[in-house]
Amino acid sequence: MMSGPFGGYTLSFAWPDLLRAEVYIDTGEKDINKKLFDELFGDREAVEVRFGEELAWQRLDDRRACRVCVDRGAPSFDDGNDVEEARDWSAEHVLRLHDVFDARLRDRARVLRASSARSAAEASDLIPDERVESEVE
Repeated sequence: MMSGPFGGYTLSFAWPDLLRAEVYIDTGEKDINKKLFDELFGDREAVEVRFGEELAWQRLDDRRACRVCVDRGAPSFDDGNDVEEARDWSAEHVLRLHDVFDARLRDRARVLRASSARSAAEASDLIPDERVESEVE
């Protein structure tokens, strides 16, 4: 798996009988993941034109991460030609995902993480001092 500050690329067998190439968006922060996904999804047509085929866009609202993927039928391991075709498909598709997504996701993830860190620091500066001063009687 190739990885970066935004998550990584995977090849997997997915239920029920699929072979999947995906970009898995997981910075460790749900809000940033959803922003990255939403930005990409807003540019979906251009992304798919550049990729060369339709992609499955899975925001996964009930989870921290998101994914963008492409699937094909899983190979029959009894058929050497089918396994070879699946291997070639896998290499081609994960490399195409990398070419289309990598620079953009790395750059935006860095910007969003820096912005999130600044916001958190600014918010902590706004928290009132909780020290209690006792009155002198």
